[in-house]
Amino acid sequence: MMSKLSLKMKLGLGFGIVLVILAILGVTTQVSLKTMQEQARIVASNVQEKELTMTIENGLEKQLVGARGFLLTNDEKNLKRQQEGKALLAEALQTLEPMLVTETDKRAAANIRNLNEQLEVQQERAIQAQRAGKQKEAVALLFSEQNNQLRAELRSNITDLLGAIEKLKKGAMEQQEAAQSRSEILALVLAGAGLLVGLVVAVLIARSITGAVACMVSLIREIAANNLAVEDMQITSQDEIGKAGTALNQMKNNLREMIQSIAGTAEHVATASEELSSTSQQITSNSEETSTQAQVVSSASEQVNKNLQTVATGSEEMSASIKEIAKNAHESAKVATGAV
Repeated sequence: MMSKLSLKMKLGLGFGIVLVILAILGVTTQVSLKTMQEQARIVASNVQEKELTMTIENGLEKQLVGARGFLLTNDEKNLKRQQEGKALLAEALQTLEPMLVTETDKRAAANIRNLNEQLEVQQERAIQAQRAGKQKEAVALLFSEQNNQLRAELRSNITDLLGAIEKLKKGAMEQQEAAQSRSEILALVLAGAGLLVGLVVAVLIARSITGAVACMVSLIREIAANNLAVEDMQITSQDEIGKAGTALNQMKNNLREMIQSIAGTAEHVATASEELSSTSQQITSNSEETSTQAQVVSSASEQVNKNLQTVATGSEEMSASIKEIAKNAHESAKVATGAV
């Protein structure tokens, strides 16, 4: 599959995989951070809930101590402490209730509020009896079996609420630690996977490039050494390097064909030159023979001219002789005529 991809696609695929892994790493890290932040918020909320519950417990104890102190000392300062305890408990309980998320915790807070209201009613009755000078009645009301049961149930609900909050806090901390551990493991796994994939892609791309380039260099050296009979390099990819190798093979084959064509043409030219040389030698030989024959003809022509001149001279002499004879015959005729 890699052999069918271009070099640009290979590089894009390699870097793309690494970027995708980095993106996944970033997303998972972000999710893990959000999870840890949420768990940290829950832990902080549980810590605050625990502090408020302990404040409720302190308010309850302060309220009980103030009421007992008033009955024992009949000092109004103890009532002030008792009122402070009531206000502290009420304020902490009012802040705590909206923060509770489980039904168990909400029921425990509702029971605390209900039991505290009943206890406050009993305390108020005891305080009023103490103010009326009925100390025994006030003590009986404050330390009655009902009040003792209310205090016990109230402390039990506060303890249960503290246990539930502590359990939630512990669970949130465990989830936070687990999320942090998962985030670290996932980050290590993704980083290792990214590194491994990056190395594999880099090795594959480098091997495909360096192998093809080495084959091209070897072929170029053979061509430079005038060895055009070397075999074509094997093309194993369709990327830019593979296309360059194909073009190099075509160039080598075209050079070989061109040189073979030039060699064939040179052989034809050499053959034609030999034929022209033979023809030239034959023409030269014929020219020499023709020259000899021309010289012979020329000599014969000169002899004929001489003979013709001799004949012409003889003809002129014969013509003069004939003219002389004719003249003599004419004169002889004139003489003969005169004689007649």
